[in-house]
Amino acid sequence: MPGKDIGSVICTVNGPNSTEFSFVVVDSTEGSIPVRRGQFVALRENGGEVIGQVTEIFKTNRYFERAEAVKEFERSAPIKSIV
Repeated sequence: MPGKDIGSVICTVNGPNSTEFSFVVVDSTEGSIPVRRGQFVALRENGGEVIGQVTEIFKTNRYFERAEAVKEFERSAPIKSIV
């Protein structure tokens, strides 16, 4: 039985490799499957499926990963702390 797609595998410095892979959650709207630590996921591959377990979850803003983007944003409005 095919499951619902929850993300896309991405390339990082550490992988994907034979022991780990990273993925970006593509749908976080209401009705989507929440991704939680400890959850099992299946990656469809030409030869079958690879089963994995979510061990870490990171929430990032891709627009602020590069220093140049933050500097440009700061020109128009200062970034406020939410802590």
